[in-house]
Amino acid sequence: MLKLYPTSDLRWRIGDIQNAFDHDIGASAYRWMDRIYHDYQHKVSSSSKCPVDEASNILLAYINSMEKLSTEVLNVYGTGDDWRRTRQFIKRVRLLLECCYDMEMKIIDPDEDLEKCYTEGALSFQKPINQAWIEGKVPLPE
Repeated sequence: MLKLYPTSDLRWRIGDIQNAFDHDIGASAYRWMDRIYHDYQHKVSSSSKCPVDEASNILLAYINSMEKLSTEVLNVYGTGDDWRRTRQFIKRVRLLLECCYDMEMKIIDPDEDLEKCYTEGALSFQKPINQAWIEGKVPLPE
């Protein structure tokens, strides 16, 4: 059975997930992605954990948490502002995840040179529209 929470509690939980995400990512999602690239370039050995994989796991955890909360908000209150807020957050985090996957594909594709792609600004997170979206400066399209 679905446990019902007052609206203020759901809003608090949405804000709690967003605040934890902002704390983990830091002031700028773009700089976080840039740091992942540089961490990958400087990783000590192939046996150490890949920063891209670690970032992907973090993002997936946030998506899963907010998806559950989004469903709860939808079931209890419908498609109001709180539900749209959860969906925008999920879209933003999914875009970051897609940027991680793009970087990962450039790493494993023998025809791609990750460093060259980075230098040329060809990674997904470097595209101006994606930068605006992942920074939350522009709402993602519905």
